[in-house]
Amino acid sequence: MTLDLAADQVVGATGVAVDGNPGWTPDASERSAYTARPAESLGLLTGASAEGRKRVRFRAQRVHHFGWAADPRFTHEGVTRFSLNDAGQRSDLPSIHVLFFPGDTAWGGNRVARLTLGAVQWVGALFGPYPYPQLTVLHRLESGGTEFPMLVMNGSASEGLIVHEVTHQWLHGILGSNEWREGWLDEGFTSFVTNWYMEEKLRREGNAPAADSLWNGAVRSIERLERADSTQALNLPGAAYRSPRIYGAMTYTKGSLVLRMLRDYLGEPTFRRVLRRYYDEWKFRHPTGRDFFAVAERVSGRDLDWFRTSWIERTDKLDYSVASAASTRLPSGRWQTRVELARTGEAWMPVTVRAGDAEQRVSGRARRQTVLLTSRERPAEVVVDPRWIVIDSDRSNNRAPVR
Repeated sequence: MTLDLAADQVVGATGVAVDGNPGWTPDASERSAYTARPAESLGLLTGASAEGRKRVRFRAQRVHHFGWAADPRFTHEGVTRFSLNDAGQRSDLPSIHVLFFPGDTAWGGNRVARLTLGAVQWVGALFGPYPYPQLTVLHRLESGGTEFPMLVMNGSASEGLIVHEVTHQWLHGILGSNEWREGWLDEGFTSFVTNWYMEEKLRREGNAPAADSLWNGAVRSIERLERADSTQALNLPGAAYRSPRIYGAMTYTKGSLVLRMLRDYLGEPTFRRVLRRYYDEWKFRHPTGRDFFAVAERVSGRDLDWFRTSWIERTDKLDYSVASAASTRLPSGRWQTRVELARTGEAWMPVTVRAGDAEQRVSGRARRQTVLLTSRERPAEVVVDPRWIVIDSDRSNNRAPVR
């Protein structure tokens, strides 16, 4: 792609600047990533550039989208492949370029470059290596963010936004999920991975309570829609949703929560293997949601038709409740709590029941089940789904005092 620009423009785009001056110096290792070849003319740009103008040619391979932005005020910062190698980093990491405006103090000092590099490393460890030679993050005028292969345009320098848009390099760019046909497979998956990143960051920082409650707001919002019968299936095309609000709630929020439930059901080690195999088998191939679940079934050895049907393709509801809870003291001095657990609705998920310091995972599908928990002290109450994993349409009945 050749851009004809005013000579003072600083430009960021999908691909590598193989010819011309983008307003900053490309890393030599980027330009060597693609075999040199002359531009293929479409007959639109002939002769030399006009006075006061310049041409910059970008080249990319295995991309399905192209984006670019230019502004003469852009300041460039970056981390090159060479500097990464000198610092002992892996040689498969891309160069990171950041374009921002004067006065953008939150963007400068290589802060955004470092956050972007960290996100590339974390998401790459989850799915597989980033295959392109560079990644550009630039400050756009609007809020929010937009993703293109090798390029993200962000309205702020927040870590969450950077991680979200970097994650799109895998879900949107490399795997090529179709956001219009199955938004949950792109935006929902990306939102899930972003929250997973933040979970791990908070735990590394010693802030376990914040990590434990990170998802609660999203769970509350979807459960409100469930009670109002306002949800729609996740696998609908974007235009089929009743409103932009419902589209966003189903695609971004419920999609991320459903994937979190799947991670909990399969277990994190198995789920990580699923993501690696999914990436290995489907990169550059435009998978569907059913392709993802086929991989998940093969890797986990579990039938997931019920999960996909209830949580992706239909709007089945689930409501667990505590029908009764009573404790008796055992000869050992410990306490045994007998919980009658009830389930209504068409959907099902395993659920954890907690009584004092005792927990038990309940995996049966019966509508009413008896759960026995043994604790050191007499518990004051019983809590169903204490970590807010399950989308439960009425969470008000998930707690009950112990008699």
